Amino acid sequence: MKSVCGFVGAKDNMETGLIEEIRLENLYRNNCPNYSIWDGILYEKVRFQENLTLLLNCSCNDAEMEGNNIRRVKGWQLTTETWHHVEAEIFADCSGNSILAPLTNTEFRYGREAQGEFYESIAPEKADDKTMGMSCLLQARETDSPQKFIPPVWAYTYKDDDAMNNRNHKMGAMQNFWWFEVGGKIPFMEQRKSVMNC
Repeated sequence: MKSVCGFVGAKDNMETGLIEEIRLENLYRNNCPNYSIWDGILYEKVRFQENLTLLLNCSCNDAEMEGNNIRRVKGWQLTTETWHHVEAEIFADCSGNSILAPLTNTEFRYGREAQGEFYESIAPEKADDKTMGMSCLLQARETDSPQKFIPPVWAYTYKDDDAMNNRNHKMGAMQNFWWFEVGGKIPFMEQRKSVMNC
């Protein structure tokens, strides 16, 4: 399962710590591989962790401030139709969308930082506003007869296989097309090349 990739491209590079622990358990229990089992392993790691409360499908909608500090965050859990109030000393917005920033009038950045800011050799020389897109996971199935497909008006069109020569798009067992993305400004192959060239 390649759902957690981390830094790739250079010899002997790998994720360690908690990520390695989760991936090793996945290799042991999910050698098919199957995304449902992978999801279950991730769920177990969080659900049964001491001193951690899991609120699935809960969206942050509001925040209460105390001076310059966030005192409480309010979230709506769609599946239970319940409001949750979370109080903490520290809040980390890992949404990918900086939801807490506009709610708390907090400074935030958008895009990629420059190499010199945090001494990252594979970062761009100058900061920019490029972001990754949202991956659209889908699987292809071979059928006995043609199937009707009406693409959305915004979909890209590729005339032939040569137009998509950077990605594997052949039919086969467990072939996922996770690399189709919506939005963002960084083509996947540009990300890949920057890592491979380090």
